[in-house]
Amino acid sequence: MLTRWMIPATQLRTQHEDGQWLVFDDATGEMWQVTQGVADVLESLDEGWQPGAPLPPRLQPFNLAPADASALVADLVRQGLVVDAVAAKAFPRPRRRRWYILTWSIWRVPALSPGHWRLMVTVLAAAAVASAAILWTDLPVFPGQGRIAFLAQSFRGALLTPVVSKRSFGGLLACWVLLSAVHELAHAFTLTSRTGKPVEVGLRLMFGWPRPFANVTALVTLARRSDRIPVLLAGSFAEFAAWLVLLAALGERVVALGLPFVLLGPIVLLANLVPLMRNDGYLLLQELTGDRDLMRTARRAAHRAFVVADPQVGRPTRWWLPWYGLFELALLPATVVLLGLFLGVLVSYPTAGVVSGFVGGAAVLSSRLRGIDTEAGEWTDAHAA
Repeated sequence: MLTRWMIPATQLRTQHEDGQWLVFDDATGEMWQVTQGVADVLESLDEGWQPGAPLPPRLQPFNLAPADASALVADLVRQGLVVDAVAAKAFPRPRRRRWYILTWSIWRVPALSPGHWRLMVTVLAAAAVASAAILWTDLPVFPGQGRIAFLAQSFRGALLTPVVSKRSFGGLLACWVLLSAVHELAHAFTLTSRTGKPVEVGLRLMFGWPRPFANVTALVTLARRSDRIPVLLAGSFAEFAAWLVLLAALGERVVALGLPFVLLGPIVLLANLVPLMRNDGYLLLQELTGDRDLMRTARRAAHRAFVVADPQVGRPTRWWLPWYGLFELALLPATVVLLGLFLGVLVSYPTAGVVSGFVGGAAVLSSRLRGIDTEAGEWTDAHAA
């Protein structure tokens, strides 16, 4: 009995406006970036074509021999893009899970119409502007000292004499969870206003630290960049706006939360938008550059520029790419060094902490560099003349 190949019913194929094809499986959450030729093969299989049969019109320009067509489909099967029709019905693929310590799916955000989404954005923006104006007018003004100078002086004094109580830490944690929930709900509502499909939101407890989440992997099914970018920006700006409103609502009671809460809004905004890791800012930079694996490209550029220079390889089209890759490679090792120093000071052995941090950081950096060496052979242009 000949095997009949099929495309999973949960698979969605989208061609973005930059010409790139992305395949998204709504059941497993997996995503693939494919070429135009592979997209044509998937479309043909979805329409009933099978390897060995005459090529449909969309595949005829590729002049695929029967053996080549069978080999291509076999490769797509290995990648999970194509399945056996009989096996798929008998053994449906389980939904992929990410195993955190504890994960609760709390709510499915309903689809929001574009009109209602614009109304929510307008109300939140107006509330944020009004809160900022209230906070600005409430700042004390002293003779010969402006509001900005007062903020700078207060910030400097708080850094020199920090005071954080257990009560203020608990309040800060509660506020952070609340603002994080606003962040994830903003992502979810913005996505539903464009896809018309509900989005799962919930809570993850990672190493004892609570973190709300929203499953917005369906973002890749939006064909236009002008639809994807608002989804990425919505979380950070909604969280910052909510922080302004909360700061104005607390008024003088904000003193009980201390300086960390006053700095929470700007710090979280920067942490989300500065592309130092795979955060909203990194995804936004991917959209602006059109590179779906920017981190890997940047690491490769840094490896070529600073580790093993190859004069036969041309310079990257973006001058900043090697520096971005170098910074990204060094960020985690530097964090390990600082963590070692912190733990050493905590246990009254700073020298041991510094040594341990440097050893750990060097090991992490070496592992990352070896990873690039291993992966370089998989890129067809890694050592091209």
